[in-house]
Amino acid sequence: MESTVIKLKNLSKTFYLTKTNKVEALKNVSLEIKQGDFLALMGPSGSGKSTLLNLVGLLDIPDENNGELLIDDHNPKDLNKTELAYLRRDTIGFIFQTFNLLPRMNAWENVLLPMRYAKVPRKSRKDRTKKLLTMMNLQNRIKHKPAELSGGERQRVAIARALANQPKIILADEPTGNLDSKSGQDIMKILKELNRKEGVTMIIVTHDQEIADMTDYTIKLKDGELCS
Repeated sequence: MESTVIKLKNLSKTFYLTKTNKVEALKNVSLEIKQGDFLALMGPSGSGKSTLLNLVGLLDIPDENNGELLIDDHNPKDLNKTELAYLRRDTIGFIFQTFNLLPRMNAWENVLLPMRYAKVPRKSRKDRTKKLLTMMNLQNRIKHKPAELSGGERQRVAIARALANQPKIILADEPTGNLDSKSGQDIMKILKELNRKEGVTMIIVTHDQEIADMTDYTIKLKDGELCS
């Protein structure tokens, strides 16, 4: 039986612009995501997608005394900043629309960097970097810096980097947004194959219905609430 890797129960997030002016970005959202799920998160601008992604990615915290968030059976409220950083590093991989690669580092160095921070032994991180770049069909581009790569190649480097520490969860924020249609389809095929072969839970934020249709199911948000 597949285990629950992400659980939200009556979760809310409010942003206070001033003492009297607030924005309820999420309102009592309840959701369970199983290990190995491959899903799309959709909704108009301001619907709460980014807020939800930031909470699941442990980049932000929910409202105090409201609801529950569990990531891989850990409650972020029970962890200090160092423990949160370790949980994020070891459990979650991030893929961004703008790639977020370090421009002065080549493909090899960008992929290897998270493992250096995680203090993975040198040989192990070199072996995994080689494996990931080969998996992404970038073995002939390892010395190229981001500016020397196409958009599709940069996103494949970003995917390899996200997988470096073998996370259980991948959060992909508009991963095809800066790519042409064919490159976007290719990236989604890579993500789907990783989901199928390695069981990585994939959450894809997208505005593109064609991209959402390539996932197993879609979660829709509107005005901070789940909708059908």
